[in-house]
Amino acid sequence: NMNDRGEGGGGGVLMLLDTNSNGVDERQNAKMALEKAEEELQVICASHAGTFVEVEHRSEDLKLNLKQLKDKLAGLEVVWENSVQPTFHETTTKERWKDLCEEHRTRRRTLLQHAPLLELLELPSLMDACVRGQLYQDALHLAQLAMNLKGDDNPIVQRVVQDVLSLANTLQKNLLHRFTQPNVSMPLCLEIITALRRWNGIQNTHESMEWKLQVDFLEARDLWVTSIPLPIDTYYSLLDYIDAYRTRCFEVATQYLAIFSTRKNLLRMWVMRRVQSYVQLLATTPLISDISVLANVWEASTFFASCMASLKCNFAPLLIPVLDRRLMDLLEQTKWSTQGLQDTLQLARDHNMPNLICNPLFTNSTKTNTSINMEEGP
Repeated sequence: NMNDRGEGGGGGVLMLLDTNSNGVDERQNAKMALEKAEEELQVICASHAGTFVEVEHRSEDLKLNLKQLKDKLAGLEVVWENSVQPTFHETTTKERWKDLCEEHRTRRRTLLQHAPLLELLELPSLMDACVRGQLYQDALHLAQLAMNLKGDDNPIVQRVVQDVLSLANTLQKNLLHRFTQPNVSMPLCLEIITALRRWNGIQNTHESMEWKLQVDFLEARDLWVTSIPLPIDTYYSLLDYIDAYRTRCFEVATQYLAIFSTRKNLLRMWVMRRVQSYVQLLATTPLISDISVLANVWEASTFFASCMASLKCNFAPLLIPVLDRRLMDLLEQTKWSTQGLQDTLQLARDHNMPNLICNPLFTNSTKTNTSINMEEGP
C-alpha cells in the first residue's frame, strides 16, 4: 500500500511542475510581443514625425481662426441689435426672436391659404359680373357671404365686403328699374320681389323694409304708367290713351294685390292719385271738341271705372261733374250755331221752304247757302 501511495504522490508532483512551466512560458511570450509592438510603434512614430508636427501646427491655426470668427460674430450681433432695435422696440433678444417666429408663422399660414384668399379678392369682380348678367340668385349668394365676413377686423376683408355690398345696392336699384319697363309679367314680378325680399332678409331688415318695398314697387310701376305719350292730335289718340291708361292701371293694381296681401290703403292712395291725374286730363284736354267725342270719352271712362270697381276702386262719381262741365262748355260754344240754325229755319219758313226744313241732312252750312241765295234774290 505504501508503495502504491509513493508512486501516486510522485506522479502528482510531476504534473504540477509541468503546469507551472507552461504559465511562465506564456508570460514571457506576451512580454516579448509587447516589447516588439512598442518597438514597431516607435518606428512608425519616427517615420511619421513630420505629420504629427504638421497636425499640431494646423490645430493652432484652427484655434486662432475660430477665435477670430467668434469675435466677428460678436461684432455682427452688436450691429444687428442696433439695426433692429428701432423696429421691434424689444428689450431682449429672446422677445425679438419670438416676434420673428410669429411673423414667419403668419406668412406661412397666409401662404397655405393662398387659394381661398384669391377667391376672396375676386368676390367684387364676380359680384359685378353677376349684376351685369342679371344673375340675381348668384349675386345674392355672394352678398350673403359678404355679410358673414362683415365682422372681420382685417382691413382687406373689410374693403372686399364694402365693394360687394355696394354692388348689392346697385343690384337692388336694377331690380326696381325692371318694374319701369314694359311687358313685366306676373312671374317676372314675383321673381323680382322674391329677390328684393331675400336682400332685405340678408340685411336683417325684412319687417321694416317690407313697407318700403311696396312703396318702391308702386313708384316704379307708376313711372311705367305715366310713360304713355299724351294725346295731342286727334280724339282717336285720346281714346287710345284712355285704353292704355286703363290697362296699365288695372295691371299694376292686380299685381300689387297678388304680391302684397296687406296694406291695401297704400294701393288705394296710389289709385286715387292716378284717377285724379286722369280726371284732370279729361277736364283740360282740348281734343273733346264736340258732343260725339264727349260721348265716346264718357263710354271709355265708365268702362275704366267699372274695371277698377272690381278692385273696390270705382271712381265713376268723379267723372260726372267733370264731363258735365265739358258738356256745358260745348253747349256754350255752340250757342251761336243754335241761334244761326233758328234764324235759318225762320228764313226758310218765311220763304215757304218746307222741304229744306224737313231735310234730315241739314247741316250748319245751310245758313251760308241760304244767305247766298238771299243775296241773289228769289
